[in-house]
Amino acid sequence: REVVAAITSLLLCLAVQRFRLRAVAQYDGRRFHGVQKNVRTQDGAPLRTVLLTLEQALWPALGRQVKIGVAGRTDAGVSAEGQVIIFDADTLDGEAACVSVDGSAVRVPDLAGALNAHLPADLQLKRVDVVPSRFDVVRCRWKRYRYRLPSTRPSDEEERRVLKLVATHAARAERQRREEGLDPEQAGLPPPLSRK
Repeated sequence: REVVAAITSLLLCLAVQRFRLRAVAQYDGRRFHGVQKNVRTQDGAPLRTVLLTLEQALWPALGRQVKIGVAGRTDAGVSAEGQVIIFDADTLDGEAACVSVDGSAVRVPDLAGALNAHLPADLQLKRVDVVPSRFDVVRCRWKRYRYRLPSTRPSDEEERRVLKLVATHAARAERQRREEGLDPEQAGLPPPLSRK
């Protein structure tokens, strides 16, 4: 049996290919200092961020360091329901691929559940799937942001900050559409905010 297991393991290793995986993450941002890795100014200690937490959990689970890309950045305290991330992993058989998680083969459709066991409750993966190797979360055709405000009336200062954030994102998206010559209606994008 040990010989058969060793031969099977060797054959699997020979068939390993690297694939790009896209995951959709959700997180409660109240205990995160944003998405990007960051350090505390006073002593240089790393702050708890979404990216650092993902790396600390996924590297040991996958048995190797992986470079994680994120579609967008959120500030400290901001939550996300559909943050798209990418990373490369060694897999078998493309669509029905298996990824080694803690030394066990896990099919890609089941990968979110297996990796969530390594992630904290306030950061979970909703799904994982294989995408083309050229897929890039930063250079995508469009992104959709949905802002939810608390049900309590925000202070004037909070409202001003939220409106500035929304206007900044809207202006950036409109500028990018113009630079790329995209017609929002043809691309299936929401129309830009009107300036009144």
